[in-house]
Amino acid sequence: MNRSFTKAYQKHKPSGFCFHVKCLDKYSEPVLFTKTREEENVADIFVDMLEKEIDQVWSSEVKETIFSEDDRAKFEKARECWICQKLFEESDYKVRDHCHFSG
Repeated sequence: MNRSFTKAYQKHKPSGFCFHVKCLDKYSEPVLFTKTREEENVADIFVDMLEKEIDQVWSSEVKETIFSEDDRAKFEKARECWICQKLFEESDYKVRDHCHFSG
């Protein structure tokens, strides 16, 4: 049966959005936008504002991780990632932290 009993009687159009980027332990305000004119393209404005936020994150100063001598010794001895338990391979470049999606 490929029959739907849903009757479309409205078309929803976005009128605004809000998002909050949490990164690098910096406090940032949520980004809010409410459409004020009918011709405003909310989706395009959302993408533009999100790109600006992402650019700010990428251009932010990265602070050096606090690493004690004990931390350094554990790091040097480690044979697997403490988060994902993946064993390190000879070809791996060992880092203090890594993205578990991209590696």
